[in-house]
Amino acid sequence: RWLPVLVGSPDWTRSIDAQPPSAPDPAVFAAFASAFAQRYGAAVDHYQIGDEPNLYDAWGSDPRPAAYAALLQAAYTAIHAADAEAQVIAAALAPTVESGPRNISDLIYLDDLYRLGLADFSDGIAAKPYGFGFAPDDREFDPANPAELKFARIAALRAVMLRHDDNHTPLWASSFGWNHLPSDWSGQPSIWGQVSQEAQQAYTLDALRIAEQEWTWLGGLILENWQPPQSATAADARWGFALITPDGTPTPLYALLAARPSSTAAPPGLHFPASPFAAYTGVWTFGDLGADLGWVNDSQATFTFSGTDISLLL
Repeated sequence: RWLPVLVGSPDWTRSIDAQPPSAPDPAVFAAFASAFAQRYGAAVDHYQIGDEPNLYDAWGSDPRPAAYAALLQAAYTAIHAADAEAQVIAAALAPTVESGPRNISDLIYLDDLYRLGLADFSDGIAAKPYGFGFAPDDREFDPANPAELKFARIAALRAVMLRHDDNHTPLWASSFGWNHLPSDWSGQPSIWGQVSQEAQQAYTLDALRIAEQEWTWLGGLILENWQPPQSATAADARWGFALITPDGTPTPLYALLAARPSSTAAPPGLHFPASPFAAYTGVWTFGDLGADLGWVNDSQATFTFSGTDISLLL
């Protein structure tokens, strides 16, 4: 599925004489978001508004949560007006421990957004829980010492959401992964740390297991990356994440993921009746609210799940 990330707006949304602002203008951005949703709403379910606004380089000036909140609210309103079924996701926050003025910790920034009313104009939150040099099952996280950047940091962001009584909004991992570059690498150094090829494979599989079995609040888990952008050179350290090499050859990680067996049972979480893990016999009616049992006495539903308890929402 497509999950477009809207960053900035094209020239046709501005006066030809106007200079592009250092940070997006909410009204101009909203006009572009509306046009985009009107054109692609039939193919797109989720829209991410911006990327890493807690960093100076991404935002275009010193990051200010209030400025991004205004942008998100304008885009949220515009997109929902154009695509009533849309899910508008807040920008993925970059993992950092800085407290300003050029860069702001993702934990502090998210807390500030909630104080500005984030829950009223977002259908999802997003983060980038890169693994750096830590295993995904390394859960140690001391809020008083948030210098450890790791995959489990996303759980600390979830804790921020819960402190603001938001336990229903999904939290997306819009980019995650472990960087591996060959031993003879002479290109750019990785700012995401380094792991061996074996660790990259094992950590990725463990991260998927943890997400499926424990983090039922995740909206999605997106691996970084298929390939870096076309503008990337062969010396770009982002190739350490790639599933496909510059010459088009699948990496060992790709082969491992491609061979990973599909789930045969529903993992923990809330599942809609039209689930691949459920089968129905007899007469049933399906709608937006779920499934209604028909008039045939032997109508049955059979489902397979992994866990210790089951509940039905009636």
